[in-house]
Amino acid sequence: MMLRRDFMISAGACALSCPSLAQESDWDYDCDVLVIGAGAAGLSAAVRASELGARVILIEKREIIGGNTLISGGFLGVIDPIRQIPLGIADSEEQHFNDIWLNGGQIANPELIRTLVKESQRMLGWLEDKGVKFRNEVIEIYGSHFPRCHQPILPNGTSYVRALSAEAMSRKVQILKSTAGQKLLQNGDGRIIGAEALQKNKMVRIRADKAVILTAGGFGANQSMVESFDERLVGLPTNCTAGSTGEMLLSAVQIGISTVDLRAIQCLPGPLPTGRIRVRFHNDVSR
Repeated sequence: MMLRRDFMISAGACALSCPSLAQESDWDYDCDVLVIGAGAAGLSAAVRASELGARVILIEKREIIGGNTLISGGFLGVIDPIRQIPLGIADSEEQHFNDIWLNGGQIANPELIRTLVKESQRMLGWLEDKGVKFRNEVIEIYGSHFPRCHQPILPNGTSYVRALSAEAMSRKVQILKSTAGQKLLQNGDGRIIGAEALQKNKMVRIRADKAVILTAGGFGANQSMVESFDERLVGLPTNCTAGSTGEMLLSAVQIGISTVDLRAIQCLPGPLPTGRIRVRFHNDVSR
């Protein structure tokens, strides 16, 4: 299995074309920070980088932004005394940590979980400041094991995408749709200085003077990659969008960036090849 995974990564990386060294001239776009992938993570990164004074370009391979966030349930698990205490719900950072750590099989990095838990209330406030509106209730959803899940007032992940994209545009973030990241570019010292992307039918080069942020999502819609990492998932439909195909993950591996937990694949049952839909588990466990 290990050999098969290594071969899959190597073959995919080479298909992205080598080498990844870039010349110092001949760029189609220039920015301080390049964000690759316009789901909620990419939109958030672009907005925050802009808040900190960076010139930002955000690219998205599809014709619409939002990624998997747009079709997600939209629930956000956050400790929130303002909403929880009136409902008689006693919560804590330790409880939140244990829910993630234990229910996740104790395979994650505990320090990253603690950072997530500690910063979650600040993140909730940041989203609300950007215009995301949540219902006053919090609920327990399937897999969460505690009533701390917030639900936006708009369906699925629409609230996040609308609010964050509006904020990005108001901050003059340059959003390039139908622009699929293909390869990270390095200078002669090995520093990542940008990326190549397929913009409709043309390959373009985008220079990033300060940072490249990868928020391109996973590879749940790339059946061959899914099967290479977990043979149990052969033929399993996915509820990921068609854009979740892993090209930028392969490009990162190509230049030596380490990876973890590649067997932790989003595999909620989705559309069958026949077009019929497998029904999701109920989100709200109280119903």
